Amino acid sequence: MYVVTVIPIGRTPGKEELSYFSPKNIPRGSLVEAPIRNRKTVCLVVNCLSARGARASLRSGAFALRKVSRVICSSFYSPAFIAAAEETARYHLGRTGEVIYKCTPSFVLLMLQDNTWLKELDRSNPCKIAVASKCDYLPTALQAESGERYAMYRNLIREMLAKNLSTLVVVPTIHDSKIVSGYLSRGIEEYVENVAGITKKGAREESWKRAATEAHAMVIVMTPSCLSIPRTDIGAIIVDRESDASYKHLQRPYINLVRMVINYARALNVQCFLGDTTLSVMTHAQIESGAFVRAPQFRNRLTTPTKNPMLIDMNSLPKSSSAQKRSSFSVLSREALGLCEMVQNDGGHLFLMVARHGYASTVVCSDCGTHVACALCKRDMLVRESKTADTPPCTKQSSSRHLFCPHCAKSADADILCTLCGSWRLVPLGIEIERVEETVGQFFPKLALHSFSALRYPKELDRENALERFWDDRSAVLVATRTALQYAVRPFDHSAVVSLDTYFSLPDFRRNERLFSLLTDLRIATRSHLLIQTRHPKESIWGYLNDDRLFPFYRDELEERRRYSYPPQSVFIKVTWSGPQKSAGGVTQTFKKSFLEWKPVAFLFGSNKGGMTVVHILKIAREAWEKSAATEHKDGHAAESDDDHVRNLRALLLALPPAFIIDVEPRELTPTAS
Repeated sequence: MYVVTVIPIGRTPGKEELSYFSPKNIPRGSLVEAPIRNRKTVCLVVNCLSARGARASLRSGAFALRKVSRVICSSFYSPAFIAAAEETARYHLGRTGEVIYKCTPSFVLLMLQDNTWLKELDRSNPCKIAVASKCDYLPTALQAESGERYAMYRNLIREMLAKNLSTLVVVPTIHDSKIVSGYLSRGIEEYVENVAGITKKGAREESWKRAATEAHAMVIVMTPSCLSIPRTDIGAIIVDRESDASYKHLQRPYINLVRMVINYARALNVQCFLGDTTLSVMTHAQIESGAFVRAPQFRNRLTTPTKNPMLIDMNSLPKSSSAQKRSSFSVLSREALGLCEMVQNDGGHLFLMVARHGYASTVVCSDCGTHVACALCKRDMLVRESKTADTPPCTKQSSSRHLFCPHCAKSADADILCTLCGSWRLVPLGIEIERVEETVGQFFPKLALHSFSALRYPKELDRENALERFWDDRSAVLVATRTALQYAVRPFDHSAVVSLDTYFSLPDFRRNERLFSLLTDLRIATRSHLLIQTRHPKESIWGYLNDDRLFPFYRDELEERRRYSYPPQSVFIKVTWSGPQKSAGGVTQTFKKSFLEWKPVAFLFGSNKGGMTVVHILKIAREAWEKSAATEHKDGHAAESDDDHVRNLRALLLALPPAFIIDVEPRELTPTAS
């Protein structure tokens, strides 16, 4: 009889490691099926000991051990993948089982019931080690435009195929996987498999099986959810669009999947390439410190000819019509209207970028200045039009405005009075897609007008079809969010940023980095005129857009973050608590007392059903945190060589009750979802 310690693969409550008994000795790394709360769950074996040595503790235990249901396979996940998942979980104070679950598609866990396929995997998968020579590879950073990056990827892939080694290409979205696989497969179609771009049931399983069992070296394009694919001949891993925010999870587990890929490549001892048009500030800091190296094709300036954008101060703009005189601000400047007129007369495609879907971002009482807030979570409500995806733009028939809360999804009638003074003079403020549609339709009723956003077209195919209809028109205007840049198959003739001023109201130290990356992509995607409307003309970010060089922005951004000891110099840890409003004060005081040594900063937010959400921000030196994560023992305690300051912090955070949500290196400083 043996006592088996396992890690459940998935989001399961309770302890990370569970114990069962088995009549057989099960090797470490095996996958088994074990009952958890009357439900059979796939688990990873981390230890197996004879029951003879633990007989006394088993007899005195408060409960009886349950039996492992069955052994699925002996070696599905490689030791390198398991080690990378453990290191990633330690860094983010998460669970190894949750990290593995996020890197394994759900349909693959169902496929593990098929023993026939697993036997085929054991027979066909090469048993050799991927890299013969033991070299300590440093991650390689490649900053270049997409065409140059793909050319470099193709050269690397052909080098790997010549050595009979496979290459993993990781991209952030399914749409990116289709684009990248299309470029990389030219001439080697039979050896390229896109395991992320197939969503049809049955076809995706066959695609995964082929990628995992093909004897020949393969090029496998995937999203991070497919990183666990069982290949033992991996020679290189590529991460494209490294700065994309979707690599960082906003729900449990709160991990950065780029870090997981780097850890995986280090555990495999293979080359890892990080590519993007504008790499993240974190990657540039790693290059400066010597942790990363630059690729020979690394570019510090844009190679595509782009015109400097025209910055338009909307504060001093004269009103251009009687309709706009009655409003509190102008939606489109004369220059933007001039681009619309140019497209209508001469033909072409104009892209009008806005920040969000909807009609207005807030509603304010003209008499007392009170904002219309959600009755549940007390946050500002948006104004939206009740239209479907098939409703023509600027059509007022069968459309009515309603209030919508983007935080708790509560809807309300727009015909309401001010809750403070009872006034009916409620004014919608903000520039969103539907308001821009309405303005363009008033001035140019005969101009083909299209709108696009992820909310309006939630399905991948619908988004592609919507952009195709836009390109089919000889003269057309597209009013869309930044999502349209990902689906644009060719550059726009003209572009105008109608409003991105909401970025300046976000509590985000990465604000300038995100704006710089977005506007650089827009510059590359625009052939001729580019306008930027703003009511914040003195912001420093605009000055970097008049130069094709990229390094001045990164130099100044890193210097400013060093001045305030912001990441990448330090690590932010966000701890979120939600509960009754009457308990928020006590929770905040207790937390500050427990973590007094680290000087936490607390922010209070309204929550659903009248509750309260408290966000605590802790800051710690990056070098100390990374060292503690790398040297931590398997049982969760830090090694003796760690600094007591960091060791105490990790112990306190891990001891917090489940009501506290811990997010290391958060993507946003606003409340975290559970």
